[in-house]
Amino acid sequence: MCVPLIVRLFHFVSTERNPSLEQILQHPLLPAQIMLDDDIFWGKFPIVGRKTLALADIDFPCGCGNWMTTSTSERQAFFFWGFGVHEVPPLSHDDRHINSGLGVGGLSWGIVKEAAAGKLPRWDSDLMHPQNSAILNQQLDAIGYDGPLDYAAYARWAGCLSPEEFIARVQPPLLAGSSRQKQR
Repeated sequence: MCVPLIVRLFHFVSTERNPSLEQILQHPLLPAQIMLDDDIFWGKFPIVGRKTLALADIDFPCGCGNWMTTSTSERQAFFFWGFGVHEVPPLSHDDRHINSGLGVGGLSWGIVKEAAAGKLPRWDSDLMHPQNSAILNQQLDAIGYDGPLDYAAYARWAGCLSPEEFIARVQPPLLAGSSRQKQR
């Protein structure tokens, strides 16, 4: 069974088969995407190094969608930002935003192509895209959040996993002299 991963690509393209990690780290990160781990597991995207996460690296998808309950066929809707999910009134806006869901699947090369073309590299359905500010504000009003447009502040308000807690869970500190550190 595949596991969803939150990944961020670097705004970097190279014809070199094995660029160094130091060379890659010189470039900015693109927005987060959610993909399934099978492409990494089967070697389509090889792991080229390990980067210690910083708070500035943390970017979580934000979206909304509709669903139908199977028992009553009642239409319901949700808003999510990172690890916070809220039920909201059914959505009535443009279909390209409905069911933006988590976008789980393969990596989107569209984001890389947009960045290479000098465009804002975000999904059209991502509520953090500037063109979606009215829809984002509508969703934040629906859940009663009136704080800053900052995931850490939202996480505190929503009681969900903060960026610091996320880093602590996915990146435990390496102990001096541990076998993992010696393998690096």
